[in-house]
Amino acid sequence: MVEATGTTRRGRGARAAARQKRDVKMLPALKRNLPLTEPMNQEQIERMDAASMHILENVGVHFRDPIAIADWKRVGAKVVDETVFLDRHMVRELISTIPSEFTYHARNPEHNLPFGKGHSMFIPMTGAPYLRDLDDVRRNPTLDDLANFHKLSQMLPAMHSSAHHIVEPYDHPISQRHLRITYSSMKYSDKTFMGMTTSPKNAEDVMDMCDILFGEGYIDSHPVVTGNCNGNSPLVWDETMLGAMRAFCARNQPVLCSPFVLGGANTPASVAPSVAQLNAEALSALAYTQVIRKGAPAIYGHYLSTVSMKSGAPMAGTPEISLMNFMIGQMARYYGVPWRTSNTLGGAKTFDAQAGYESATTLMAVMMAGANYIWHSAGWNEAGMHCSTAKFIVDAEQCAMAYRMSQGINWDDFDEGLSAVGDIGPGGHYLGHPHTLEKFSSAFFMPEMFDNNSIEQWAAEGSVEINERALKRARVACLSASRSAKDLPSPARLARKPPDFAKRLSASFTPRFVTELTELVAHRDVDVSSEVSSPSSSRSSKRWKCTRFSMRCVTSSFASGKSFVKFAYRGATTNSMKLIWLIAALVVVQSIIALTGMLRVFSRSPCVKNSLKTRFAHLPYVFNGFTGLPISAACRRTHRMNRRSSSFW
Repeated sequence: MVEATGTTRRGRGARAAARQKRDVKMLPALKRNLPLTEPMNQEQIERMDAASMHILENVGVHFRDPIAIADWKRVGAKVVDETVFLDRHMVRELISTIPSEFTYHARNPEHNLPFGKGHSMFIPMTGAPYLRDLDDVRRNPTLDDLANFHKLSQMLPAMHSSAHHIVEPYDHPISQRHLRITYSSMKYSDKTFMGMTTSPKNAEDVMDMCDILFGEGYIDSHPVVTGNCNGNSPLVWDETMLGAMRAFCARNQPVLCSPFVLGGANTPASVAPSVAQLNAEALSALAYTQVIRKGAPAIYGHYLSTVSMKSGAPMAGTPEISLMNFMIGQMARYYGVPWRTSNTLGGAKTFDAQAGYESATTLMAVMMAGANYIWHSAGWNEAGMHCSTAKFIVDAEQCAMAYRMSQGINWDDFDEGLSAVGDIGPGGHYLGHPHTLEKFSSAFFMPEMFDNNSIEQWAAEGSVEINERALKRARVACLSASRSAKDLPSPARLARKPPDFAKRLSASFTPRFVTELTELVAHRDVDVSSEVSSPSSSRSSKRWKCTRFSMRCVTSSFASGKSFVKFAYRGATTNSMKLIWLIAALVVVQSIIALTGMLRVFSRSPCVKNSLKTRFAHLPYVFNGFTGLPISAACRRTHRMNRRSSSFW
């Protein structure tokens, strides 16, 4: 009797310990087992396809890049200046060579992922110029903040990738950020990740770093990193994005071909015509990937938002966005290509009820639409202006819940469960039944971030709301990740470890690897620093162009972050796709390091890099013949000191 009691206690203790221990093992790629939501019938799908092909054949798409124009001429497309008219038969033939599925290879082989057809993966948000940190303070991010988000991506099971610049590290010059961002992606996560496409050269740097990480030539036959190339709707692809696309496709790395849709602003104010235009834009880019390299993996991509007809602000979580996701999913499957969408979007300024409702609405529609590459799945808030640490944690748990739902119904223990009904009979309970004890930990999803206790117990435990619970979880996860042996070691650490240390981590972790990667980053730091610091070299460099000005009257109401690259800059630019609101204003278009700015007195840009304050701070330096300072903050500081005495003001 004593022996039996002791055994029982040890079992209970083990079960309690198991409940308290957090499982950080990454979930496998999601294999959906639920029916898809498909609102279009076959006739409507073919009608949508015909409309998009009509746009490609008769309206055309602008490819603002001489290399792309030459490529299209080489394959026999009709080209008039920058406008490419694509025959539908040519488009169909080209996109037919895109793989419908492939495998992502991570530096940890346990995190390799099948991708395409019925498989899906979750990826965190990227591109936020601000964050809400571990103390819930909204501020500019640093490289350490970015590292924390990469650590969280590694520690959260539902996140299948570490992304790239989840937040923008403002403590490093723009010209060097892509190196630090990529290194952070590699260092703090052993999952697949995203590569920077902010310029063709930056994209090539990512390929070089992947060569070092995985070994020379490995990436030419193994997809390991994803690039995103945004279009300028309506019907424009620019030089920066096309150059980055060539860098990725040439090395056999997947590219997201992503039109940037603001429904009612840069597309018609109607769901079906908007999808027809978006579909044409995506098909033109998908076809071009196969002109670059036949058989290169490519992903039908898009960013969807509708525009408020009251204020002009972008909206998220609206019914029209869900409908468009359903339709785009049908079109991607019609062409036999994997597709990407955006997840957990919202415009709330804090992690409040609005943030939850908008994100949940978007998430549910995305899951029912059958997206493969589910981007912006954690942290997105304030229309992408900041990444919320608390929301990052809760979004990841929501994705895990959606993962569980999409797996469908489990029939494996159906008979055992029915037997339990006979065992208990009327009026009993199942809490002590062997079937319950066996299945209690896996039968139902048990959220960690949601409090389901009584209000009395909640009050007794300090009345902690979900925001603080999530921040506490984030602090613990970041600390645990900092102590993880999976971190990329330095050469000095490697030298102190036993001989099998690198083997236990990964074949990539060798002293030579670390040395080569460090040298590459240092070499590129020197290169870009000299380009920035020397005005003479800047003006003669192939990468940086001297400042030019152009005056024009903007009659359209809205523009994306790269809309005016053609007028001012033919080189590397910051890939800012945050909105710039233009309402019939006279603008100055200028090239400043990696930013194409638009000076307007009443700017409503939600992106600080394109804001009135930043552009006014830069302007005196531009007039004095400089190409700009490495970071906007330096300009602003000097501007504040000189403003009172400057005759310019």
